[in-house]
Amino acid sequence: QLTNRPVMLNPQLLKAKKKRQILKLPCIHRALRLPMPHMCPGCTGNLTEIWDDRSDACNFGRGCFELLQSQKRFVDIDPGYHQNLTEWEKPPLSWRPLLATAFQVDMPLTGIALPGDKDLVVYYRSYNGAAIFDVRAWGATFLHSPPFSFFDFAWQQHQKSNAGGKLWVVSDPVMYEHPTLLRLCNELGAEIVRSTSEAGKDAWLADWVWLREAKHLAMSASTFSWWAAYLSDAKRIYYPFFPGMAALPWCDLMVVGDPRYLYYDIFTNASFNDGAVAKDHCLEYVRCRGVQCAMKKHRRAIANLYPELLALKNSKDETALRAVPP
Repeated sequence: QLTNRPVMLNPQLLKAKKKRQILKLPCIHRALRLPMPHMCPGCTGNLTEIWDDRSDACNFGRGCFELLQSQKRFVDIDPGYHQNLTEWEKPPLSWRPLLATAFQVDMPLTGIALPGDKDLVVYYRSYNGAAIFDVRAWGATFLHSPPFSFFDFAWQQHQKSNAGGKLWVVSDPVMYEHPTLLRLCNELGAEIVRSTSEAGKDAWLADWVWLREAKHLAMSASTFSWWAAYLSDAKRIYYPFFPGMAALPWCDLMVVGDPRYLYYDIFTNASFNDGAVAKDHCLEYVRCRGVQCAMKKHRRAIANLYPELLALKNSKDETALRAVPP
């Protein structure tokens, strides 16, 4: 609608078995029924087959994809998650209504209760089990997940204007026994959303719908929760950032100009309504080099934000921290 041209996914995505989740989207379902040969005269096959046609009749053996590229008939999207809104035409927030409609899906279960208007929904994810730190190939240290203190902050803020609301946690079942998630349940009274697992192999889709239905969200650093939050109709979205790198370019994904977001610095406990200011603080951490950077100078203090992980027997993080000054 904005470009007056269809958006083209890499044809290989439609054929890769591990990418079949994308076929759940209604917009892709509709595209699968398009009469493709009228777009590529001489080529045969449906949306997932026509790209393999290399007959002489199909663009002189060069195929449908090259023909459409040469005619500039579509917007060709490179592989990736594309949350960085600076990739999109300005103003980037104008895309949200269109994307929200394109990625709207129905709950794959019937009779499942969804979050109430006063409930806060947490999405919890850790990228490496119960570890705190990890090191990239080039030596940069990053954190796997937000600490308990971030979710506690979000819950305390939420209760100020949503008395009687409930705290829910959406997470992969492999995370149900994670020490931080258990703290959310034991200390804040959170309840894990388990009903979505009844959807079997579509449990991920049920989780996605659950998150998008939430009016109040607290995120982990993940592509899944980023898209669910951005495309939702949530009134408030709590967005943590770290005193260094996250497992993905988290600072770049801050949605500047969207008043729904409240950003939280897990190290200083400062919060920001202004996304531009929050992004500057976040990038300052990431761009810092040398021994004075928070992730090096205050490594012990940062680790202490995760006492439930340090308390684990034979904790790799605790072993690594023994040589670090307090």
